[in-house]
Order: sequence, then structure tokens, then C-alpha cells
Amino acid sequence: MDSNGGGVFWLQVDQTVYTENCEQKCTCYETGQVDCEKVECPAQHTCLMKDGVRGCYRLEGVCSVTQGRKLVTFDDQPTEVTVPGMYVLASVCNESAATWFRALAQFSPCIEGGELGISALFIHFGGAFIAVTADGNGWVSTSVIDGWVLDIDSCNHLASAQ
Repeated sequence: MDSNGGGVFWLQVDQTVYTENCEQKCTCYETGQVDCEKVECPAQHTCLMKDGVRGCYRLEGVCSVTQGRKLVTFDDQPTEVTVPGMYVLASVCNESAATWFRALAQFSPCIEGGELGISALFIHFGGAFIAVTADGNGWVSTSVIDGWVLDIDSCNHLASAQ
């Protein structure tokens, strides 16, 4: 089978592959015939190579923090932080995984009016952490301090309070 790029694919019987841009899906049959059909990745999917297999894979969710205390979760549900404190924005559940990380946000009241906003962000990974505060200071550490929380009493939040 000749690919759009001029290369050659060698397929096993009953093997199905996607072309580089996932515009075609090709299957090899016992007869040696290879049939290709035009395809399009469905909504919320993109053409990727995962574990050596190209295909249309569902886009990973995105968690976002906007306008002070408003959050949009990975399942696209809007929510609002109403209580000051440290919140986990995202984390890999398996703490022993090589790709483990945890992203946290410290929500603190603004002195003016008491509205909540992000006063610091923390990212923990592989025995280290990065911290960034609303006043622009940042720290990088190669040792994790359990229970460390930076308490900032300021209205200069990374995302403005709403």
C-alpha cells in the first residue's frame, strides 16, 4: 500500500491502520487486497499515535480556572470556589507513576470586599515542586515539604476576583 507521503506500509492479514492524518483507514484482507476508506475523526477526537497505534483518540479533558474563583472541570462542568483554601486542580492518581504530578491552587480572600481569588499556584512532581505567588515570586524546590501552604493576604491574585 502506497501512503500519501510516498512510503510503503506492510500490513498483516486483518490489520487495519490509519494514514498519517487519519483521513483514510486501510484494512488488509487474506486475499492480499487492501481496501481504504475515507474517514474523519469524530467530534472531541483527534488523530494521534498512542502506544505505536495511530488512530482517532478522544481529546483529553481540560480543567481551567478563570476570573478568580470560577473553575471548569475536566467533564466541562462549571463550578465556583466559595470557601478559602487549597484546591487540587489536577493530579495523576497513581503517586508512584513516573508521570505523577499534582497542581494545586490556593484561594484566598481579597482584603477589599472579601472576594476569593487565586493567591498562589503549586505544582508537585517527582519529589520537587514549583510555587508561584500573586506578587510574581516563584520558588523551585527539589525536596517536598509535606503540608506546606503559602498564605498570602493580598488582593494581587493571579486571576482577578469576580
